[in-house]
Amino acid sequence: MGFTVLASYRVAFNNGKTRTISRCRCDCGNLFSARAEHLKSGNTQSCGCLRNAVLKVASERKKGIRKVEVQPSNPRSPLYYTFLSWMNMRLRCLYPSCKQFKDYGGRGITICPQWDTFEVFLADMGERPQGLTLDRVETDGNYEPGNCRWATRKEQQANRRPERAPRPPHSAETRAKISASVKKTLQTQKSPGSDAPGA
Repeated sequence: MGFTVLASYRVAFNNGKTRTISRCRCDCGNLFSARAEHLKSGNTQSCGCLRNAVLKVASERKKGIRKVEVQPSNPRSPLYYTFLSWMNMRLRCLYPSCKQFKDYGGRGITICPQWDTFEVFLADMGERPQGLTLDRVETDGNYEPGNCRWATRKEQQANRRPERAPRPPHSAETRAKISASVKKTLQTQKSPGSDAPGA
């Protein structure tokens, strides 16, 4: 789920502050307005239909259509944390303003089209088990069925992509040449009369 910005304009509020408001068309077809900074940060990703879809599923489960298990130590259901994982996945891959974008969307990691809808993601992955988070089996692969799992922090650390090999140190001869070159440059830049009084 996403949106298209149709127009943006500045609005002055009673407190004297001004904000940029964008008029958007949601992928579901609805028109809505939102603050531009919320769109940029990813806090707003739809007209509200995403939230309504989650609430609908939660409501069905509470009515007995699907059972909801709430952790005794946490009042929020597993469905909430599943939705949170889905949202974070989208932020990492689709929003350059996200701090983690460079490690995901910035290096070509994408999300399969069917997972643009939370309910499809939920059907494919199931609810997020307690203590686990979303992980890709192949770290250079995309977020898609068959390449994603719920994993522990330890499993994810063991599955991290290898770091770039460190650059080998310079040889003693190279270090001596660099040092001599730096000294020569400094001596050339130093003015002959720079130490004289009143210079």
